[in-house]
Amino acid sequence: MGKETQLKSIPFQELESIPALVSDALADRCRIPFGFATKVDADWWRERSRAEAGADHPRDVLVERLLAQNEPLGISDKVRANIEALCEKSTLAVVTGQQVGLGGGPLLTLYKAVTAVAFARHMEQISGVRTVPIFWMATSDHNLFEAAQLHWIDVKNQLVRLAYDSQDNRVPVGQLPLGDVAVDFTAGLDRDMPDSDFKPRIMEAVREAYQPEHTFGYAFQKLGNTLLGDAGLIFLNPDEEELKAACKPFWVRQAEEVDDRLTHLYERSNEIAEAGYHVQAPVHRGRPALFLHEEGVRRKVVLEGRSVRAKSDVVISREELIEFAEQSPERLSAGVTLRPMLQGYMIPTGAYIAGPHEMAYWAQLGGAFEPLGLLPPAVIHRASFTLLEAKVVKKLEKLGEPAESFLKNPEGVTEEIVSRQSRYSVDEAFERIKTHCGDMHDEFRDLLNAAPFGGLDSAVDNAQSRIRRQLDTLESKFNQRLQQHHQDIVNSIERIKVHLRPAGKFQERVISPIYYFNRYSPDLVKGLIDHAMEKPGHHVFIEVEELFA
Repeated sequence: MGKETQLKSIPFQELESIPALVSDALADRCRIPFGFATKVDADWWRERSRAEAGADHPRDVLVERLLAQNEPLGISDKVRANIEALCEKSTLAVVTGQQVGLGGGPLLTLYKAVTAVAFARHMEQISGVRTVPIFWMATSDHNLFEAAQLHWIDVKNQLVRLAYDSQDNRVPVGQLPLGDVAVDFTAGLDRDMPDSDFKPRIMEAVREAYQPEHTFGYAFQKLGNTLLGDAGLIFLNPDEEELKAACKPFWVRQAEEVDDRLTHLYERSNEIAEAGYHVQAPVHRGRPALFLHEEGVRRKVVLEGRSVRAKSDVVISREELIEFAEQSPERLSAGVTLRPMLQGYMIPTGAYIAGPHEMAYWAQLGGAFEPLGLLPPAVIHRASFTLLEAKVVKKLEKLGEPAESFLKNPEGVTEEIVSRQSRYSVDEAFERIKTHCGDMHDEFRDLLNAAPFGGLDSAVDNAQSRIRRQLDTLESKFNQRLQQHHQDIVNSIERIKVHLRPAGKFQERVISPIYYFNRYSPDLVKGLIDHAMEKPGHHVFIEVEELFA
């Protein structure tokens, strides 16, 4: 399952960002059945292989289209062998997926990919069942605002954000030409990435993929093949007309049973809510998580008799939906609560690798596969990492603060560190000094009462005043120095947060892996694969150097 090392980690139950339903399920303390297996063994995998061998998957078309999509990109021998293995009815797939984000998206996308590779290798090793990893590119997703942004850290240790304001886009992102986005992206990386032994290699890969004439989908797939091809990961664009046509039986059946599916989804969501858990994906009757593509625009389907919520919604009858499924399946695409079933029909899926919020909406689908004649896969949580560079580790050690604090207590960590580091109270110390000076003044006054010292009253009082003024000046200087000390600490904490809590979020949700590839080599993928299955149900802190050990 990877290299056995003692890595620091936080159980998901201790992180507020992880849905309670998911953390409870992974800790075997869920208040309701999760609906899918979250842990599987060799016997389960062998039985799954036998069951999928008898299922009606479009394997031949899938293999043909995977080769057609990937061969022009210069695929590795491992990828080719994995694609061809899908021809065998006993072969299973470990599937994961994400939208086709600029530059491959943030680190979490990479963590999904390496977990799929690691889990596929592990299950093949312990079961003997040929198992291949597949990355489902969500090319039909139309959220360009999320896809067309990327963050990295520049040479000044500042977080850089490249983003495009495209909130109103309704065109599937995977089909959009990059245009100026490619120019700005590659120029920004070249400008901000520090020179390293690996920069020429990573910039060449980025430039080859991100050409203005390429689409978001093609560029994502091209870069993914370059960086992960040697690991055997298969990239799939599921929106080809040939694949949608091959899935026509699925589209027809889901259309025929749309009301039953929505009723089940609605009831299951209520069950989750009644158990005290948050319902991740809102469910509304008459809104079947389906999109209809018209003149390149992706429009949400609303069944006749239900109210329209957006100008882009399209109202159709159940009969019309069945007609679309039978005659034009290429015009349909699935939303988040239907996509898992489409994947299960198109691909012989043994397990799906999910992120925490994704896993939460999978729980709403418990029991939704069987009515469509599909087998529910296992749902495995992806690896969750915070990468620690040596320079960050040194800052943490100097402050005496573990990296975990920046995730568990992001709001209070600065105050706690400053308070602990400030061992001196200037105000209290000077109050004691001034009290002592006052006592000395009283002793002088006692001496003045003796006959020999008469007439020195003004001299004593003037001296006392000068001492008070000097003490006030010293107190001000001490406080300024302490404030500077505090500011140095705060500045150091803020520099750490750029790496551990960029933009106030988890590192894996913000920073591009390109930043780390540039500094440490794309070969760190191998180390991530080795550690991907090491601590399920935990967020793991790993020093970058350990990935090359």
